[in-house]
Amino acid sequence: MITVHFIGPKDSGKSALIKRYIENIYRAEKTPTHGIEMDFRCFVQHNAADIKIEIIDTPGEPEPAPIQASTFYRDSHVFFLLTSAKL
Repeated sequence: MITVHFIGPKDSGKSALIKRYIENIYRAEKTPTHGIEMDFRCFVQHNAADIKIEIIDTPGEPEPAPIQASTFYRDSHVFFLLTSAKL
């Protein structure tokens, strides 16, 4: 299994990007993420085995507590850092 985290400030589109990838839909309404949300999607087959991707959507907080962050991200494989271009 590959673990992917989406990290970024509030309203940067993390949840919308994940929903677009997993469900192939776009929702214009904004719904804040409370806590951690996880989704699974079978991505590829390799050597006749399914490789699953665990997608983790984090809330848009300024920054996680140091102990919480080090424990939470320790075994992760991929990070997407999103930002907002709002001026």
